Amino acid sequence: MKILKKFMLFDILTIIFFIEMTFLIIAVGLVVLIIGSGTVIILNFSVPSQKHFKTPKDEGIDFEEVSIPAYKNKHLFGWWIKADRIVPSIILMHGWGKNAGYLMPYIKNL
Repeated sequence: MKILKKFMLFDILTIIFFIEMTFLIIAVGLVVLIIGSGTVIILNFSVPSQKHFKTPKDEGIDFEEVSIPAYKNKHLFGWWIKADRIVPSIILMHGWGKNAGYLMPYIKNL
């Protein structure tokens, strides 16, 4: 009878051990999945840096490069184009990760 009780206790402890290890493996797997997916998102969705292939100078337009302070000590790059007369100001912005040179057809027609 004592031998049977020892085996039963061993079986119960073994089952408990395997349940605990299963939860541990699942927890570690979830942590790895969360960290891995966060890394993939950061690497794949960062803004690519591109040099401007075209500037207002290429169209014969006088301009001045400006830097606008932004969040977390970042700066937004821009071109300040003075108007010859008093007119409303226009802020023309390109899309995320794009190049301001793509806006030249719009700038030269303003």
